[in-house]
Amino acid sequence: MSINYSLYESQLSNAANTYVARVNHTNSLGLSEIADRIANMNSTVTRTDALAVLECVSIVCQNALLEGTRVNLGDLVHLFTSIRGVFNDITDTFDPKRHRIQVCVAPGKRIRKAIRENATVTKQETVLPQPMPTAFQDFGSNTTNHSITSSKIAAIKGSKLKFNPDDPTEGIFFVDCNGVATKADMIVKNKPSELMCMIPALTAAANPYTLETRARFSSGGPLRSGSIDHQLTVSA
Repeated sequence: MSINYSLYESQLSNAANTYVARVNHTNSLGLSEIADRIANMNSTVTRTDALAVLECVSIVCQNALLEGTRVNLGDLVHLFTSIRGVFNDITDTFDPKRHRIQVCVAPGKRIRKAIRENATVTKQETVLPQPMPTAFQDFGSNTTNHSITSSKIAAIKGSKLKFNPDDPTEGIFFVDCNGVATKADMIVKNKPSELMCMIPALTAAANPYTLETRARFSSGGPLRSGSIDHQLTVSA
């Protein structure tokens, strides 16, 4: 197994045309999964025993941190607390409205050494965020991914759909068979998982239509679009 990563353009203003790596984590382990792995190591410790001990370790660490104690789990990880926020002067005291207690984590020497010396990496294709509409519900005809009724309300379901309504290049577009796009100007809802709009005036002569949503995912970033995998028709 290797550590998978992809490259993304750096957002630092002084690092133009440079890229940074982001690790693509393939899985995560909780206490239950760790107990499974311990039980599979040809150990005399059962899964139940391992899980019970891990639960106890979690409680002990939590209580120790609440006591202001630093926790060193061998060479695995170090846990400690810190206080964030600005104090006005030497007489100022902790105020939960201005300050907060934070748990800090630092890897132990053994873990750092093992990963640095033994880890292998695999570069993966960079997947950029884009709108992903999956369903178009036309309330005029009460159909999904089928019909369009001009001047009626429609809902688009999916993910990463939210757009900037002040940018004329972003939004909901109906693209006809000739590639001409008509934008929906009256937006009822603008959420990441759902958009609602008033369908603009469309003609059956330009059937079929494709529903597109367009958005930028950073200020001044490239315009990205997504479309549903169904052709839509305006009833004559």
